[in-house]
Amino acid sequence: MSKLSFSLAKPKKEVQPVGIAPPLARVALDDDNESDVLAGPAASARKKNDMTNLAAQAVSRKAQRKMDAELKVDSTVFQYDEVWEGMKVAEAKVKAQKEDNPEARKPKYMKNLLDSAATRRLDHLRAEEKLMQREREAEGDEFVDKDKFVTQAYKDQMAEVRRAEAEEKAREEAERKKNKGLGGGMTHFYKRLLEDSSKSHDAAVAATSSEPISSEPTTTSAPGRIGPAPVPNLTVTRPSRGPKPLEVAPNPDEVLKSGETNTKTVITPDGAQVEINDSNEVVDKRELLSAGLNLSAPNTRNLSLLRAIHGSGAKSDEPAVVHRAAGVAASREEIRKRQQRQLAEQLEEEKKRVKEEQEREEREERERIIRKRNDDGAVNEARERYLARKRRKLEEEQPQEGQGL
Repeated sequence: MSKLSFSLAKPKKEVQPVGIAPPLARVALDDDNESDVLAGPAASARKKNDMTNLAAQAVSRKAQRKMDAELKVDSTVFQYDEVWEGMKVAEAKVKAQKEDNPEARKPKYMKNLLDSAATRRLDHLRAEEKLMQREREAEGDEFVDKDKFVTQAYKDQMAEVRRAEAEEKAREEAERKKNKGLGGGMTHFYKRLLEDSSKSHDAAVAATSSEPISSEPTTTSAPGRIGPAPVPNLTVTRPSRGPKPLEVAPNPDEVLKSGETNTKTVITPDGAQVEINDSNEVVDKRELLSAGLNLSAPNTRNLSLLRAIHGSGAKSDEPAVVHRAAGVAASREEIRKRQQRQLAEQLEEEKKRVKEEQEREEREERERIIRKRNDDGAVNEARERYLARKRRKLEEEQPQEGQGL
């Protein structure tokens, strides 16, 4: 008998051997269709490549026409490497000229040290001259009738001092004229830096161009053209907030008839721009808002504000409302009065403390004197008692001696 067995496990799939491709699906086509299908991918790829080549040729022809037009204007428009090498050659020539120049080869720091030493020597000579002049002024007319002897070396020395002073004044005047309108600080430094960089750039461009280049700062205002440009103004100025001219107020009746309201923009001390109407009332209060809740209440502690609220012409016999709060809520007048009151109380307490201290010292002094007096009396009494006992003892000894004899 055959044995039957049942199992819930899935049957395993047959594993295909490695290297065998799956069979292609068969399509019922004739020979012509089959050749078209097989040739389809290669034909589409060939068409795609042809379109790409045509587009590239069109772009290249357009770029070539543009390049030809630019070359007609300037034949060196695409010579980037040649222009750069020419600029570097010009910089090398300028550097070589500076190195060959004997003035540029002088020691820089030693020259500065020698100039500083000469300046200090001249300052010392001028100080000595002023000292001698003050001494002569202090002497007065004491040596007026005496002969004066001045050596030639002293005359040469004073002439050198005068010449140095004149050169210093001329140098300061030239520097002041040169820096006129430029101010000082970083503005002048950056302006000089821009001028130096522009000069070096102009020299490099002039070495690669046949056109003469100006020594002023240049700008490229047009392709292929280099010319002088205006020096930029780097001075920082504060915006003027001077008084504006008075404006004539329009007639209110005409404004009401036309239905238009004239508003103008003003600048607050904080720098905000707000619009006000003819009555000087703020139209748009959004510019006045700041961070926070922006809640504000009328200051009822100000009597003038109270009168303005209740009416300037209205008279009231009721006393003004005065807050008695302390701290931040108190008015300045109340704070000042409270501070004065506290200061008066502190002065009064200080006086009272000083007075009590003086009274205590006086009382202690009296007690000390009384205590000292009591001590002297006790000593005297003890001494008297001692002498009395001694006398009684002597009196008792004398009768006993008489009886013994």
